[in-house]
Amino acid sequence: MLRAGELEGGNYELTGAPAVSEGGTIVGRYRSAQPYPRTLRIRVWPCRGEALDALGGECSLGGLPERYRKDDSVETTVLEVGETAFAWWSGPATDIEVVTADHVFRITHRPAAPRKTRGESTGNRGESGDGLPPRAERVAAVTRIARRQAAKLEGLDRTPRTARTPRTEG
Repeated sequence: MLRAGELEGGNYELTGAPAVSEGGTIVGRYRSAQPYPRTLRIRVWPCRGEALDALGGECSLGGLPERYRKDDSVETTVLEVGETAFAWWSGPATDIEVVTADHVFRITHRPAAPRKTRGESTGNRGESGDGLPPRAERVAAVTRIARRQAAKLEGLDRTPRTARTPRTEG
């Protein structure tokens, strides 16, 4: 799991110790006030088997939610991360799920408190008064974090199992 200092310029802080479930899922929650208030949740869980087959399969959280399959807000492959990644967004929230050789992770990025002045948020700064950067910038930020998390897990996946020690500090 990424430490807070490894996220987007060190602007994030861990909001408590990462939680570890009996099944091996680790959940870390982070928040940042700069350049706008937002929260980030990273869930990492073990996955065994072929990575591409696992996407949307038993390792995934059930694959891409059905309501997003018909929506233009879904990129079924995020090539900057790899062909076993997909991202989707709804309003200002963005999610990305990535399958690696031995793990799956999902990152959820949300503005902490919408600051709309009126009307629907378009996700473009200034158009609705919500103060958020454009959606493309938010998706790019989550993609960069996902690339870092994937690289960290790939390093872990290459470490012999007897040499692994979980890191949970923030």
